[in-house]
Amino acid sequence: MSEILVLSASDIKKLVDMRAIIGAVEDAFRAYGRGAVKLAPITLAMIDKYEGELEIKSGYVEEYCTATKILLYYKDNLVKYGLPL
Repeated sequence: MSEILVLSASDIKKLVDMRAIIGAVEDAFRAYGRGAVKLAPITLAMIDKYEGELEIKSGYVEEYCTATKILLYYKDNLVKYGLPL
């Protein structure tokens, strides 16, 4: 079985520059205002057997970026496995 890498908030703070992130978000909102952003419909699948859900969100900014966010949530991760929700 593959291992899952779980990053804590402090891990992420070491890896990213908050000023750069704020600048990127501002650029993305400006692009959205110009109509240069395309967002795909959100895909949602409920995983009833394990009290979970899967969400897939994607889109792109015409000038420079594509992105996909995958969220997999299981209600009992913390209690059963010590993993974040």
